[in-house]
Amino acid sequence: MIKPDIEKIYKILKELPGTSVKVEFEDEVGETLSTPYYIYLKSEFVDGQLGYREDLEANSLIGNQEEDWQENWFVIGYDEEIGGDPLFIDKITQFSQLNTEWGNGTL
Repeated sequence: MIKPDIEKIYKILKELPGTSVKVEFEDEVGETLSTPYYIYLKSEFVDGQLGYREDLEANSLIGNQEEDWQENWFVIGYDEEIGGDPLFIDKITQFSQLNTEWGNGTL
């Protein structure tokens, strides 16, 4: 099921001006911050899912608990400054943008 999703996601992402984008977000005190994210090339997309959707042995990491990785989430890039935190989208909610700190375990 990942192949059709790649095509659908890249149809949207190819409209970006390049492989680096700034993402704005509010910190815990309401201050707006901006972080550069690297956006995967189509050829990097499947490998970019490792550690999120599946492990190195192709075992699924998708779960049903709230804190688990969800079937409809796809990593599209990573934070270029703060430590490689993933940038991912939720294909069910019309490709809304989500991101979390690496290893945080919560969203």
